[in-house]
Amino acid sequence: MKKKRFSTNYPDFTWIGTIVAPHGVQGELRISPLTDTPEYYLDAESFWIETSQGLQAHEIRRIRTHKNMWLVQFSDLESRNAVESCLRSRVFLPDKALRPLADDEVFLHELIGCRVEDMEGHLLGLLTDVFETGANDVYVVKKQEREILIPVTKDVVKSVNIDQKLILVQPLDGMFDNANDPSSGTDAF
Repeated sequence: MKKKRFSTNYPDFTWIGTIVAPHGVQGELRISPLTDTPEYYLDAESFWIETSQGLQAHEIRRIRTHKNMWLVQFSDLESRNAVESCLRSRVFLPDKALRPLADDEVFLHELIGCRVEDMEGHLLGLLTDVFETGANDVYVVKKQEREILIPVTKDVVKSVNIDQKLILVQPLDGMFDNANDPSSGTDAF
């Protein structure tokens, strides 16, 4: 039976990872980090775990990285049975504890819900997801039932304004061919 997944947004907190599995028998948890700099958080003193009652702070006894995961042991979750109830839970940090960003960086979660428009002001849709391909990230943009993939390159993504929740793109030649042709059978706009 899958545990219910909550989807509440918490002011001043950011979803930093998800508990995916217990690790060993001493109460360690495997947490999949949602950051490209997981080592920055190895000095964290606490993580907040989402429960049906909201966020609950848990003091970190030990944290380390292993195979792109955090292995975390909390002071108050000391056995494998105690951690079983946390599986699939989201893990949060207060925004003030997040790694400071450079001027040209944004947190990926801030992109979700941004309007994506071309340089002429035509709405392409809302950004619903971001995934990494190795070469560059890709924005998943939805408008009604249609979905397009936009490569995150300097040639395509011209500006990102988190305050306005707006991303401007310059589509490459042919990127949206057949965009207005419903008979094309493509998912492009």
